[in-house]
Amino acid sequence: MICILSIYFDNYYFILILLLWLVLLNKFKRLGKTVILLSLTSSLFFIFHIPSLPDNHSSVDLIESSNNLTLIGKITGIVANKERSVQFYFQTENPSQKYLAIYFPNSNNNSNTKPIKSLNTGATCQITGNIVIPEKNTNPGEFNYQHYLKTQGMQFQLVIDSLTDIQCEGISTLGKIYESRETIQDYMLNTYSKDTAAWIVALILGDDSLLEERTIDLFRDWSISHLLAISGLHVGLIVALIYFILIKTGIMTKEKAQWFMLFFLPIYALLAGGEPSVWRASIMVFLFIVFSKLKLKLSVSDVVSIVFLLLIFFDGYIIYHIGFQFSFIVTFSLILSRDWLIQTSSRFFQLINISFVSQMVILPFQFIYFSMVQPLSILLNVIVVPYFSFLIIPGMFLMGILSPLPFIPSMLDKLFLLLHERFLILLELLDKKLNYPWVNGSFPLMFIILYYVIICMLMISINRKELVQAFKYGVTLTLFITALLIRPYFSPYGSVTMLDIGQGDAFIIELPYRQGVIFMDAGATFSFSEMDFTDRVYEQIIKPYLYSKGIQSIDAIFISHEDMDHMGSVDVLVEEFSVDQIYISPYYVLSEKSADVWNKNNVDINIIHKGEQSVINNIPFQVLSPVRDTGSDNENSLVIYTEIGGKSWLFTGDVGVETEKEIMKNYSRLSIDVLKVGHHGSKSSTDESFIKHIEPLYALVSVGENNTYGHPAKEVIDTLEDNGVFIMRTDQQGAIIYKFKDNEGTFLQYSP
Repeated sequence: MICILSIYFDNYYFILILLLWLVLLNKFKRLGKTVILLSLTSSLFFIFHIPSLPDNHSSVDLIESSNNLTLIGKITGIVANKERSVQFYFQTENPSQKYLAIYFPNSNNNSNTKPIKSLNTGATCQITGNIVIPEKNTNPGEFNYQHYLKTQGMQFQLVIDSLTDIQCEGISTLGKIYESRETIQDYMLNTYSKDTAAWIVALILGDDSLLEERTIDLFRDWSISHLLAISGLHVGLIVALIYFILIKTGIMTKEKAQWFMLFFLPIYALLAGGEPSVWRASIMVFLFIVFSKLKLKLSVSDVVSIVFLLLIFFDGYIIYHIGFQFSFIVTFSLILSRDWLIQTSSRFFQLINISFVSQMVILPFQFIYFSMVQPLSILLNVIVVPYFSFLIIPGMFLMGILSPLPFIPSMLDKLFLLLHERFLILLELLDKKLNYPWVNGSFPLMFIILYYVIICMLMISINRKELVQAFKYGVTLTLFITALLIRPYFSPYGSVTMLDIGQGDAFIIELPYRQGVIFMDAGATFSFSEMDFTDRVYEQIIKPYLYSKGIQSIDAIFISHEDMDHMGSVDVLVEEFSVDQIYISPYYVLSEKSADVWNKNNVDINIIHKGEQSVINNIPFQVLSPVRDTGSDNENSLVIYTEIGGKSWLFTGDVGVETEKEIMKNYSRLSIDVLKVGHHGSKSSTDESFIKHIEPLYALVSVGENNTYGHPAKEVIDTLEDNGVFIMRTDQQGAIIYKFKDNEGTFLQYSP
């Protein structure tokens, strides 16, 4: 653990803690010199065995010379035939070269969408493709896919243009097991309804890709997604079920049934997807059976530790796997809490205690990975865990076993849907009525250490029945979490962030001491594959950003005009966050759908005219345009002037040259520090006379990388540069953040 912490946090002070700890254990005669020597030797091995993640790529030459490169190697892991891609891990003859191979089917070429039967785990392949660096997140809070691949031991993707560029042959034993997994999945889909089969496949085979995305989101938001992952609960139930059937039916003796389980467990772990939680549970049961046969007595904590070491020994990168981290920290915390858990004979209170320990011990990890915690999940688990433990999971296994029988599958299918649909309706109702998450985007290392010190002292006091002392630690823990959540309200720093949402606008103003959160537009992007605007920007960029900042309520949204690249994410923001006010121009064409969503969520809709000023938490926002209805959405854009962080700002929406001339005419002494360049840098905006008139120091260009419009236009860039304006653009620098305190601030680029 010390080696993991040292490498994970890139802080080798943990090694000093280890040495000090070993010295103290020796001094108090808890450990002898031999054990200490073995501990130091083990630490030396793991400090070199566990991989640290490589730095960002610096070799551009490799990428430039890698087009149509032919590689020879083997397919490792599962070949994932997803809806929009085929993906698999590809290991070349060089052990250090491992790629994520991806093929995106061309919907216009049906011959290319047919899967190749030779794409099997363990197959030797010759593949021609392009080596590319995976995308890095360009916004705070956004998922970092590049970092994710590094945690899998990969730095590059191998993008394949056509399946004809792949020649494979052979299959490993592991590949045959994965083939059986696909066969079982297809069989369940043909035997049961789609919804029922999705749950059978998820809870037996560990593949939740068939479940509805909304269901997965619900389980994750309420911290019950562990029920969708094959874990000790699932493995324990299936082992008990199979063992019971083998013994009670007389098929096998107890001795033979144990040998059968030793053979079955590793195969099932692979059939269930080979996730860390599956291996942990399967290997633990495997070792208990082996030790029982050898008449060796080992404690549960020893067995967990052995499994922990074995998994890291065979795959050092597993330490970065969320499932590995969650699985072991929860398991070990429950082992440490065993005496307290068995103090009560009430099954109900035991469940509450188990849920409390499990949820509290992973709280820092939930903030780090998901930026939110649902505190009521402690109570929800008391209801949901028994429901899944005694009904759903055993029911899924029985439905799998009984599937060959006539009539039975149809009856079980209807019964399951009747019961489970009502459970999902209840979960949706709870989500609507009792959804009060704690949102916090950061959990500094020192806070993590203090948190676990406090919770350990709390649990020790509870275990010793020192209730007064336990109460004190409980209050301390509550105050500690509260202090963490309210930190933004004591911060004197504010920010103005231009998010990189591609070809669209989304600015977020955060005032010091969390006095206000204001949006200037919240756009969406167009999907050419679906020929419609999507929620991708909201789900992948805006929402994660807000969560990473601990933001749950929005004071105001100024919408420049009704184009989707400026307001496409507003409706979903209103539905999922508390939005107080929306400001639009008198010429904004409000759709019936948006009006319904805004009114249903009690948002104040304000129509503001030229010359009016709206003050939000002592910050004035003055409207400079539109003066009249021009008949053009772009020219009718709200133009907003404000002063924030010691600088004057002008947000111009998509206005063109004509509107710029009107602004110059109406405001002869207008001077600006920061200009939001109009219409993403289109040559129809940002006239040189306008720039000379307002004399900006900085220009912000929100624009999509390699966009089809050619934005920003060369003429605009030349105009800005000729007038000495410092340009910052999202397509080159990612999100741009102006961080300020009082009247001083500095601009930062998020993406290096």
